[in-house]
Amino acid sequence: MSSVKTPTIRAPRTPRASSLPSSWARDATPTGAPGMGAAGTIACRAEAVGLAWALGMAIFTAASFVCYLADLPVATATGAALLAAAAGLLVGPRVPWPRRADATWADIRVGSRVVYVLSLGIVLIQVAVAVWVATHSLLRHGDAWTVWSPKARLFALGRLPRGYFTSHVWSTHPDYPLNLPLAEAPFFRLPDPLGLTLASLVGAGCLVALLLLFYAGMARLYDCAMAALATAAMALVPPMAVLAGYGYADVPLALYGGASALYLLLWWRCRQPRDLALMGLLAGGAIWTKKEGLLMAVLLLLALIAGEAARRQAPRRARALAVLGATAAAALLPLPWLVFSLVAHPVGRDFLPVTPAVFVAHLGRLPTIAASLPREALNLRRWGPFWPIVGAAVAIALASRRLGPAGWGLLLLLAAQLGLDGMGYVFSDWSPYAAHIDTSLYRLMLQAVPLAVLLLVEAVRAPRTRR
Repeated sequence: MSSVKTPTIRAPRTPRASSLPSSWARDATPTGAPGMGAAGTIACRAEAVGLAWALGMAIFTAASFVCYLADLPVATATGAALLAAAAGLLVGPRVPWPRRADATWADIRVGSRVVYVLSLGIVLIQVAVAVWVATHSLLRHGDAWTVWSPKARLFALGRLPRGYFTSHVWSTHPDYPLNLPLAEAPFFRLPDPLGLTLASLVGAGCLVALLLLFYAGMARLYDCAMAALATAAMALVPPMAVLAGYGYADVPLALYGGASALYLLLWWRCRQPRDLALMGLLAGGAIWTKKEGLLMAVLLLLALIAGEAARRQAPRRARALAVLGATAAAALLPLPWLVFSLVAHPVGRDFLPVTPAVFVAHLGRLPTIAASLPREALNLRRWGPFWPIVGAAVAIALASRRLGPAGWGLLLLLAAQLGLDGMGYVFSDWSPYAAHIDTSLYRLMLQAVPLAVLLLVEAVRAPRTRR
């Protein structure tokens, strides 16, 4: 009798996930795949919208600045921004997500559902506060009135002279990067009150983008309830919604710097090349948004270099390419402004030359500066319990030796950022310099809030990807 061969039944192939950590490799599924549950779908769309805003805005303003220097029509920059926004909407669905993102609403525990809904409500309330403040302040508060919106109006009218950047007559800080005013400028071309209202909402838009990106990033490391809770914790920091509504550049800087730190953490955890590229691009957006952004970007790149140096199991060439790629991405968006600054030397007002002689001459300021940081962190009327909670959580994690390598990296990043920001007051040209501290230190600390939230979550709950 002839034997009958039994057909071999092969299991369906799973998506390739060799670059993911081992705990995710067997669970990887691409976002947007058939059967994706509510958690992955919401996080995917949140990331896509957040990237479209952040990168679209930065590319539009950088292209606008190039058009300004080359006397080209602004329509050229608008087209580049639309392409960037479309790319942001397309890049989100390409990231592998853990299989737990396939969970439907019915699969989520009741307690997690409650946390998720309450956190989402908090986020929506804080966004509504930012919108309300924006539509009522209309860029008439503080730096929004004296620094950012005047430049935006001049760009909108096409009347910003090249001599503006080297003139001592202007009090609007010609040496500040132009991401925010160039983002507001197109709205000032519209008739009032519509144009002014829309320009006032740019800061609130940056807050929304930051919250969306944080939710999406946390969802890749934790469940949706933890992601929503971490996002709500950041939204609840009182100055966040207020300064976003006022139109200060500190919230846009928090968007770029904080999101860059988030993607650095995702690179450490997941080893996805697109996270490394986004980390670099967003770090470049920070440089292009405010002067402190250069410090943030340098620290992030140094943290990346340290992390790659510690990853001895990877080939040296791969580690070098990772650092070079992120550095090139970080230089891409601010390059026109950096080159222009080196050539034109825009006039600064607030600080003395950064030289060893100036530092030695003002060493006596260090005790006052050192005391001002903890005093500001304990200002409960301004911050609520945010900074004490972060400090307590980190102290407990350190005492119990639960802080992993990524947590140490975030802790050193936060300490370096706050420490070097405070060190800048040694070179303050204000008289008295203490007034400079009183009026700006809280805004420097606001820029570090996203990084502090990442550290808080790392200290409280180790991600599932930790081996």
